[in-house]
Amino acid sequence: MRALGIDPGTSSFDFCWLDDERTAAVHEASVPTSEVAKSARSLLSVVKDVAADVVVGPSAMGLPVTHISALTDLELAQATLGKNTEVDIAIRQFIMMQQELNLNVFFTPNVIQLPTVPAYRKRNKVDMGTADKTCIAALALWDYVNREGGDYRAANLLVLELGFGFNAVMAIAQGKIIDGIGGTIFPGPGYLTIGAMDLEIAHTLGSFSEAQLGFGGIAYAAGDVIPPEEYVTRLDEARFATAWNSLAEGVVKAVAMELTVFEPAPPAELILSGRLTRVPGMYDRLVEHLNRFGIPVRRLAGYADKSKEAAQGAALLASGLAGGTYSDLVDTLELRGARGTVLDHVQWPGFNADELIQKKLKAMKMAL
Repeated sequence: MRALGIDPGTSSFDFCWLDDERTAAVHEASVPTSEVAKSARSLLSVVKDVAADVVVGPSAMGLPVTHISALTDLELAQATLGKNTEVDIAIRQFIMMQQELNLNVFFTPNVIQLPTVPAYRKRNKVDMGTADKTCIAALALWDYVNREGGDYRAANLLVLELGFGFNAVMAIAQGKIIDGIGGTIFPGPGYLTIGAMDLEIAHTLGSFSEAQLGFGGIAYAAGDVIPPEEYVTRLDEARFATAWNSLAEGVVKAVAMELTVFEPAPPAELILSGRLTRVPGMYDRLVEHLNRFGIPVRRLAGYADKSKEAAQGAALLASGLAGGTYSDLVDTLELRGARGTVLDHVQWPGFNADELIQKKLKAMKMAL
């Protein structure tokens, strides 16, 4: 079976075609997110290049496991929260193009939608890890069992994603995702993004748009965004070092927080994923910080050469959802048990998620 995974990343959309009989990537591709924003057809042309038996993604914030043939406009609005950035509009257009071609596409859940995460951990949260982070956790679980042997259901892991935009951490106990800290509540900045944000900043700004989530990260120590590979060469400069220390300490705090959910034993490994972990100077410094926990730390290996971890994980899940080699991975993660929307656990006076999404749905249709 050829399974295609798609990762809608901050800097690029990655595609990974998996031959699930060999667990090998037979084709990989990447499209800059800036091109996607201009035309959704840049994505469709890649999908047409190599015919896949089944596809996962892009799932945006996340949906309960849903086949594209059953996807409604309301669910599409729920998955994207009705956002009308150029990229969100392009994602919705791409999804509709796949619908028109009757492709075999599945959408996958956000961490907050999983039945394996206790309800009390979800209260007044939305971003416990978007759908792509669920895919990264799936790849890490496969990677650990592929390396160490044994059964998915015996694996206890902590998965740390350090992307170009957001950071996230997911806790896996006995093969189940039991908690997650997504980028917008992460205790420290990402490369581009501010992470957990002091409300007084938003209040002082007077208004706060979706686009502004992409500001405030350590990249702006340079005054403008520079590649991580360049950033690491400037750590002898005070403003770069100060910003880097804020990211590194945020990572340590996030790991320390997630270690509290493991009972009775700590995770067997701390597995690192994402763009920043592929920059040697950054990876080495992160490992130095994380060694304090006494847990083995390593980079997520995966099975492909070029495509990002989320795309690889999405391809594994595509195989499993279509009844292929990785059905047991999907079953262990209990993906099919995911329910609700990412807004279901917001409890605030006067907040009505249904009314909000209906308004967003109208705006979304106008934008299309």
